[in-house]
Amino acid sequence: MSRLVPVTGALLATLLAELLLFWAGWSVMPSLCCAFLFLSGLPLGALGVLMGAELSGRGRWSAAPFLRALLPLLPLAALLAIPLLCWQTHLLPPPADARSGFGAAWFSHGAVAARLVGSGLVWALLCLLFAAPPGKARADGRRGAAALGLLCHLLMATLLAFDWIGQMEPRFRSASLGLILLASWSAAALAGALLVRSTYRTAADADGAAGSLSAILLVALAAAVFLQFTQFLVTWSANLPDELVWYRHRAGMAGAAAVWLGLLVCVPVMASMDGAAGRGASGGGSRRPPALLMAAALLVLLSRAMEMFWMVTPAVRGRFTLTLPDAVALLGLVAALGIAVRGAGAAIGRKEPRLARR
Repeated sequence: MSRLVPVTGALLATLLAELLLFWAGWSVMPSLCCAFLFLSGLPLGALGVLMGAELSGRGRWSAAPFLRALLPLLPLAALLAIPLLCWQTHLLPPPADARSGFGAAWFSHGAVAARLVGSGLVWALLCLLFAAPPGKARADGRRGAAALGLLCHLLMATLLAFDWIGQMEPRFRSASLGLILLASWSAAALAGALLVRSTYRTAADADGAAGSLSAILLVALAAAVFLQFTQFLVTWSANLPDELVWYRHRAGMAGAAAVWLGLLVCVPVMASMDGAAGRGASGGGSRRPPALLMAAALLVLLSRAMEMFWMVTPAVRGRFTLTLPDAVALLGLVAALGIAVRGAGAAIGRKEPRLARR
């Protein structure tokens, strides 16, 4: 019963936040959209990595329990989507060239809501399927489900990025938004799994969970930086006026400090921390991941959250800046992260007896 207290408290706090958001009105919706996109990335990024591990035959990967601990955050993200659906008429203007025919139907608010709800149901089913460790009896079936699930995951994440990032500023057209969102989600989930890992101990870290998580995290960060850079390079090289306006809204010292500096700092930090984690796993090291690795994971999560604000809020405000609702949303994300680390991770001990809580 005590293990249900953190999750129940989180649900009640989220419901109270819902009432406050409805009372505050449309002005806080951009901040809420950023919080929704980031918080969704923790369970959905973990789901994508887990399905990839299942597909490659590594369903019993030593780091998988720490990723599975993030999956229960999906209902909290779903609750944040309710006010967004109610206020989407203010957030998502229809494109000027899609006001009739199929375009009007596709970009209508009813279609956007149907895509979000339908994707959420599919994601919820996938989370339920991959929340349990794989058994030996149905390994082939789970691998097939992982392959199909990854295809659906890629499609639904792309639709979500186009609907809730691209459509907020419809003059900007980029085919990379879905991949950027997936890379950001993966990095956030891997960093969150590292924090969950820090609350558990195993046999001298012999499984190398921290080392493998940090190595894949480095790849996800590099992919996110590469995709953002290539998107900008293509836009700048083609000298496209509408797309350049999108970047002009996000230019300035605040945008550079919040996103690019954070991204570029995370890459070398994670590269050095990967070696430290590997030494700890190779023999006689500490049972907990290095403290500097945990600090790097927190830095990664902060940079992922700021990236969401950088991509979304200038579409409404005309420039990148942090407001009071943004600060409140960031504090809420910190609380959700604490729940993921201390509350949702409590289920690991029941499913993985070989692990022990600190």
